[in-house]
Amino acid sequence: MSPSGFINLNKPSGITSHGAAQKLKKITGIRRIGHTGTLDPFATGVLVIAIGKTTKLIEFVMKTDKEYLADIVLGRETDTFDRMGKVTKESKDASIVNAKDIKTALKKFTGDIKQMPPKFSALKIKGTPAYKLAREGKNFELKPRPVKIYEVKLIEFRPPFVRVNIKCSSGTYIRSFANDIGKALKCGAYLENLQRLTVGDFNIKDSVKLDDITEKNFEEKILPASTVAKDMASINLDEDQVKRVKLGQRMKTEEDFSKEKNIALFDKEKNLIAVGSFDANKKEIKPEKVLI
Repeated sequence: MSPSGFINLNKPSGITSHGAAQKLKKITGIRRIGHTGTLDPFATGVLVIAIGKTTKLIEFVMKTDKEYLADIVLGRETDTFDRMGKVTKESKDASIVNAKDIKTALKKFTGDIKQMPPKFSALKIKGTPAYKLAREGKNFELKPRPVKIYEVKLIEFRPPFVRVNIKCSSGTYIRSFANDIGKALKCGAYLENLQRLTVGDFNIKDSVKLDDITEKNFEEKILPASTVAKDMASINLDEDQVKRVKLGQRMKTEEDFSKEKNIALFDKEKNLIAVGSFDANKKEIKPEKVLI
């Protein structure tokens, strides 16, 4: 049986998320591998890799909350909102910014906010990634998107460097966050360094370095598919029900899952065999992502 599950990878700087997944394909010899959410090439930290049938669960990992450690530089703006871009604006006003000013600005971007994504991003405009259009110098418009910043902590301030810890919803661009902070402080800012600390229940403390994964030991690094289902409602199935799920058949249930978006379906060995949805009208569970 082919290996499946997740690898909690600590992505190094200087490689794309796609590149990291490709390296794992070469190491493991497994073709069905995918990452669960882009981390910029210069950024480091948690990049969850799905292996085998678990690639069906990528969307559930992508939708989870994230935590980051971000280094922001005041006094400059770049076209990519990070250190990889061209400087578009410089300001001497950064020299008068103090810690109190920064904390005030951070509060403005806490809670439910509308965030403008960077033009150099993977968001698609009529099927074309925005960053490709930006590189070609084409004009296009992006719309602000609703995101949630649960908490922002000022960790360190050494002018012009600001270090913050950010807990946020999926879809949040930390590059945009840095740019917005710079505008709020009226001095400009860009993202210098970024480390992703958590993706849902995947934590950097438990992550694995790419250089430590080999053809011989990679299976030891794989976490079970059930890792993604910790916060889901769940139901245990008997052997007959497992067979029905395998065929994609719906199941009647007396339990009320109407408030749940996703339901984790386990066999008697506690293996996650599928993620389903609940039909409240028919009181049925419909298998959506079947892993067997």
